Amino acid sequence: MLDALSTALILKLKETFPGIKVYDEPIQQGMETPCLNIKANRINTDRQVNNAVDVAVFYFITYTPGDSLDKRTEMNGMVWTILNSKRWKYLGDFAHINYLKANHNDEVMTISFEVKIHGSYEADPGETITKIEGGVKL
Repeated sequence: MLDALSTALILKLKETFPGIKVYDEPIQQGMETPCLNIKANRINTDRQVNNAVDVAVFYFITYTPGDSLDKRTEMNGMVWTILNSKRWKYLGDFAHINYLKANHNDEVMTISFEVKIHGSYEADPGETITKIEGGVKL
């Protein structure tokens, strides 16, 4: 499930900001800038009858600009693009983006949001979520 969400997020970032490297795992060395770093955390799991489950995932994205002379203007444009774009309403075609925030200081920009999805567990308790069901849960 997290893989499907992260894949959808990476595609959305590459579509919105073509040419910017996207990392979804920690970088030990050799980070290329400009780049976006993604961190995902499952924050809530609400189990329901018949192996159904609602899951909330929190995403935190950090943008590190390259050697641009005007980083502030570059990041202002990116914040504006994210907060005012209809493309940032859904993640893929199955998860609504909630609590979208974007901000920056002189060196980095941060984006954070939460997605909630509805899925199902296998019959055996303790198994992982096997599928994401339906469309966007409003």
